[in-house]
Parts: sequence; C-alpha cells; structure tokens
Amino acid sequence: MDLVHAQALPLIGMKSSAHVYQTALWIYLTAIPLSVVMRIIGVRWFYSALDLLALSFFYTAMRKSFGTRAALLGAWLYAVHPWILEYNRWIWNPGLLVTAAAVTFSAFLMAMGPPSAARDRWIVIITVGAAVVAGLHIIAFPWMLGVWSLAAFIALKSHRWRGLFLGILISVAIHLPYLIYLLGPGLQDLHGLLSMARDGEKQLPLAMSLTMNLIFVRGMLQPEPYAIWRDSVVSAPLLDVIMPAVLLIAVITGLCEIVQRTQHAQHWALMFAWTLVPPIPVWLSSIHPQYYYMLHMFPAPIAAVSTALLGRECPITRWGNIVRFLRWILLAGCLALSIWWVYIWAVRIRLEDQRQLIVATPAWAIEKISSITAEYLRQNPNGVVVILEDSGLDLSAYDVIRAFVRSDRVRVVPARAGIIVPHAPGCYILTPGIPDDELRLAPLVDLRPMPPPIPGAPSWRMFCWASPPRTSQAKAEWVNGLRLLDARTEGDPWSSDLITVIHQWEYVGQPIRGQLYLFFNHLMSGDRLIAQADGPGIHSFRWRTGDQIITRFRIPLPPERNATDYTLWVGLYELDGPRIPMTNGQDRYMIASWKR
Repeated sequence: MDLVHAQALPLIGMKSSAHVYQTALWIYLTAIPLSVVMRIIGVRWFYSALDLLALSFFYTAMRKSFGTRAALLGAWLYAVHPWILEYNRWIWNPGLLVTAAAVTFSAFLMAMGPPSAARDRWIVIITVGAAVVAGLHIIAFPWMLGVWSLAAFIALKSHRWRGLFLGILISVAIHLPYLIYLLGPGLQDLHGLLSMARDGEKQLPLAMSLTMNLIFVRGMLQPEPYAIWRDSVVSAPLLDVIMPAVLLIAVITGLCEIVQRTQHAQHWALMFAWTLVPPIPVWLSSIHPQYYYMLHMFPAPIAAVSTALLGRECPITRWGNIVRFLRWILLAGCLALSIWWVYIWAVRIRLEDQRQLIVATPAWAIEKISSITAEYLRQNPNGVVVILEDSGLDLSAYDVIRAFVRSDRVRVVPARAGIIVPHAPGCYILTPGIPDDELRLAPLVDLRPMPPPIPGAPSWRMFCWASPPRTSQAKAEWVNGLRLLDARTEGDPWSSDLITVIHQWEYVGQPIRGQLYLFFNHLMSGDRLIAQADGPGIHSFRWRTGDQIITRFRIPLPPERNATDYTLWVGLYELDGPRIPMTNGQDRYMIASWKR
C-alpha cells in the first residue's frame, strides 16, 4: 500500500517459510490493480487476466508446435487442472507462479520453431519470464539460471544475442531492489538459508510424495481441513489410473522421439527437463517441502500428455491399430478425468458459498471487514478495531485491512497466545475459528456483543467496548517501558502436567522499531531449572504505547518431580541478545511460589 500511495519503494517482500525474505516483485505486481481500484476483487481480476493471457499464449505455442488438437486438449487441461486452480486463487506469490511459468514455457516452444526475426522476442520473454518466476519464489533462482543457460544456447545457435542481453538487462532491473537488499543484511540471511538447506535433515520421502501428487494430480482432497469436501464428492477410484497411464504413454512417446531424433525431439527433452528439474532443489535440501515450491514445473506435464494423445506426427500412431485404439481409450479416460476435476471444484465452490468450507482469508471477507472497519473508525475518531485471527504466521493476510483503510487504529492480533487491549474505546472482530472464550483474557473492559459483521456468516463475531481499559499499580517494570500489572497461574508443580501462566502487561515505552522481545517463564527449584516456556507471546512489533497486553504461556512439566518448593520467574530478552534489565537492576521477577 505504501507503494500504491507513493510513500515508499519496498526492497523486499514477505518472509518465506524458511525465514528468508522474498523479493518484492509480488508487491509491485499487486500494486498495479490497486492503483486503479482499491479493492481486492481488482487484484483477483488482474491475476485472472494475466492467467488468461498465459493460457492463450500456451494454446498458441502448442498449436504451432504440435497441432490444433493437442493445443485444444492442453488448454482445456490447463484450465481445469486442480492444482493450478488451487494456487491461482491465492492472492499471494504462488498465485502467479504457474502463470509466469506458462508464459516462459510457451516462449520456449515458439523459440524452438523455425528461425525467424521473432526469435529475439521469444528469448526476451524466456529470460524475463524465468526472472519473474524466481522473483515470485526465491527457491526458483537455480531453475532461472538453468533457463537462462538454455536461452543462451538458443541465442548461440541462431546468432541472436540482442534478445538475450536485453532480457537479462530487464531481469536485473526487475531484481535490482532485492540485489540492493542482498548487499546489506540480505546476504547473511541467504547464507543462513543455504547452510540450513545443506546441513539439515533431508526430507526426501515427503518431497517425492508431493512431487508425485503434482505430476499425477492426486492428493487434493486429503488435507484434513478439506474433509467435508472429500465427503461431499462422489469418488472415482477407476479414474486414479488414468493420469499415470497417460503419463507412461507420454514418457514412451517422448523417449522414442528423442532416440529417433525427430523434429520434436528437442520439444520432448524440454518437457521432461521442465517437469523434473524444479523439484530437485526441494529433494536435495532440508527445507520443509511445500507444493508451491514446485509449481513452476507446469505446464510441461500437461503439454506432454496432450502431445502424446493428440500431437501430429506422433510416432505412436505408427505402432498399429491396437496401440492407436489404446490411445483413444486413454484420451476418453483423460477427458472423463478432467470432467471429474470440474465436478469436484464445483462442489468445493458450492461448499464455500454455503460457508460450510471456510477459505482462509477469502477476498470477499477482507472486502467486507475493510468496509465495516472504515465505517467504525469514521464514526469513532478515537476508536480502534482489533482483529483476532489464527493463521499462525508472524504476518497475517488481515494485515492488509490496515493498509486498505490507511489507519494505524486497525490492529491484527494472533489469538491463542494472548490479546491486546488498547487504551481507547474499540471493537474486537473474531475471525472464523476463534472461540469467544479468547475474550475472557480481556476482563479489563466491558464487552457487549454486536450483530455479526458479515450477515449470513455467524462464524464472524464482533464485540465492542466504550471506555479505555482499567489499569492498576505495576508490580515490576523493565527499562524498555514494559510494566507487569498482574500475573496468575493455573495448576501446581506437584500434581499437574502443565502450568498455565497469564500475564497482564502495560507498555508505556516508545514505539517499537524493529526489536523482537521474547518472554521467558522459568520454573525453578532453588537454583535448578525444572521447566520453562519461552516465546514472543504477542509479537512486540504489534505493541503500541498505552496498550495492555495479555500473554498466555503453558509450561509442560517433566514426569519426575520432587516434593519440594518451587518458584516461577518471568522476564524478557531480545532475540539473539541479553536479558532486558528491570528498573531496579534485576533481570527477572518472581510471580508465584509453591511451598511444601
């Protein structure tokens, strides 16, 4: 949003699951529709338009390379492919990965055609498209270098270096902000990622399983959140063998083309490499594998299947009537499978419309909550809105609401770990999955329930309070401005399996500028540490001056414990830094004791 309002040019994007910052390319692309209309639906339309253009380009490239019938089948399979549909719906980096990969792959097919003056254009699209894929997810950088090498080979054979140099120049310009970041702290982060990927425990079985699911188009219905989707569709176990059988025919066909060095041998080598190379970094690293790490293998498997079944001058057509009959049987099965894909997605969309299947941070919900929040803030100039969510991420998709309404009076707080009570009147909005019991952590204000913020969606709830929270005398104070007002415990060290600690803090310090504070809770027996629970509670970058912050920690206790006296101490420290001292010079405060 800072980019849309010409307030800042971000050098980096969000952190990956491996805790390394991505490039800001996704932010730049998303800013384009937002600069026209400040609506999430505008972003969705923009993504869809880009994907439609990619599909059109893919069809054109397939038609010129393998004929109209193969192109029609390829375009159809691309349009209804469950994994492509799943990730193209995301308003996030993976939402454009397949789109960019499809454009790059299609440009390769065009560049491998008869020599022409347009080859420079295709080489530019290849190099820039590969850079865009790498910009959308950093794990594709090695793949990008491989694509550039192939583009350089085509340029060498055709003596067309201008397109290659222009494409690389544009690619460097695209990644220039990230290169600037790498010259600073980013190089250390990248080195940490490479060390972790090299030295950690490999997860090859899981990575291979995810790869096979993408290639064979299976596993879509397996995740537990989709249980209602799985139970609502008619299963078709006979169709499970269609895609492996068709891919087997494609492999045999491609190998025959390559061995016989036909005119399509290079096309088949490209399709095989395009499918198999993207998963290799995931197979070889210890980073926890995700499906979207390998999405740029598409649309090569689709092209291979379409070409094997309907491609012109396919060697399989010369293998006799029985083989040709088998090919038509597999084509019918492939079409039946694609119709089943359409069917299961129609069921899913119906379940989402009926609110039986909750989509994480759906665009329509963010639109609605943004409108409600903006109206509340307009009517209450001193009020705040706190959105409780449960994504489990440091940053939430709901953080975009603050940017949409352009107000710091919108707060997003991860539930389960605690709650924030701002020093102002305001409202809590509970996202689906957050129980009302979470508000029991905020007894400092008198909450009154409001009508559901989204009519027809009772899983969204809203509670408001009219006066700032009550405060009390501090029991302890730290030099960074954090004050402990109260603490209570549930359980005891002798008979419980865990002790739950709930702290009530007040922050009166300066605005947080990058510091990450972690709390520690130490159960001691004399000078011996028995058990502990450390963590950020509510991340300190979400604190504001005057906030009361309720944190909750659960301390698991060891099975063997002595019948002796115990004490419980609390304190905080910076990440990779020393403990924060208290104003009395100590670095911890005793909040409970148990005597035998």
